[in-house]
Amino acid sequence: MSRMATLSTLCIILIISPLRLQAAALYDGLIGTTARRYQLEPALVKAVIRCESNFDALAVSSKGAQGLMQLMPATQVTLGITDAFDPLQNIDAGVRYLATLQRLFGLDRSLMLAAYNAGPQA
Repeated sequence: MSRMATLSTLCIILIISPLRLQAAALYDGLIGTTARRYQLEPALVKAVIRCESNFDALAVSSKGAQGLMQLMPATQVTLGITDAFDPLQNIDAGVRYLATLQRLFGLDRSLMLAAYNAGPQA
């Protein structure tokens, strides 16, 4: 890689990283309120969002999962989402789903998170 390309890449990283931190901070209040409503730790919800979408409210995965918490269309219907890209709806539904999985799998957080990512049957 040329020196110019390396500098360009570094500049992009330096610009994008703070923007992602700002996006994460933007949702802090919503994450905290919603997590407490469903008796989950805000840090857990924030970690799921970081892993799933890196705080990109418009994210769409190659499998079709959408929004901050990367909910599949079938899951969205079940949870009553009308706009998967609305952070309020997406976070509320995603946290409700996590809370359901926590009740299903108890204290085994690994199973809960695996089920969130791959579906409870998996």
